[in-house]
Amino acid sequence: MRLPQKDGATDIEQTKKMVDMFMDAGFTYFDTAWTYGESESVIRRALVERYPRESYQLATKNADWKTRFCD
Repeated sequence: MRLPQKDGATDIEQTKKMVDMFMDAGFTYFDTAWTYGESESVIRRALVERYPRESYQLATKNADWKTRFCD
């Protein structure tokens, strides 16, 4: 999923609405990664800071290729 953009940046308010709709529909699994741009900081603001920790599952993938192949 692409995060919504506004004026060249992620639209955090629209992202919050999307997270709310997702949670209201009964879904709880969120997936993010370093390679997804600013998704980790956005999910913190849209989900982590707004919902109790026990209400969702959050996966953050590691950029293993970066540590193995880059200086």
